[in-house]
Amino acid sequence: RNEQTFTRLQPGHEAPVYTTWGHASRNALVRVPTISKTHLMGTRVEFRAGDASGGAHLLCAMILASGLRGIKSSLPLGPEPTLDYDKMKIEDVLATGVEILPRSMADARPLFSDEFLLEVVGPRIAELFAAKSC
Repeated sequence: RNEQTFTRLQPGHEAPVYTTWGHASRNALVRVPTISKTHLMGTRVEFRAGDASGGAHLLCAMILASGLRGIKSSLPLGPEPTLDYDKMKIEDVLATGVEILPRSMADARPLFSDEFLLEVVGPRIAELFAAKSC
């Protein structure tokens, strides 16, 4: 049987494939292109991996819950990466601690049992997505 792959999340496309962030990087999963020191409304954040195939309402729920968890728990952002991961071998990227986004439903399946995902969307939604992916 053919395993469904996420065409957008393959190397060589414009969508990000690694869990990185940055100000100017078009390859970053989360991009913060402008930061205003004087006016918060001048700051913008882009999440660049989501699309309609995952359900916009579920994607928004996960993004909001993740952001709130990070704020509440004072999770550190970490330094902005300075390497060009697109020009590196996957093994070398992974050695830096950066994770790769799932490239297929087979890669994503284990995430449906993630404790945080289950807390946000509930076990029934996770179960439905996992069943759809089989």
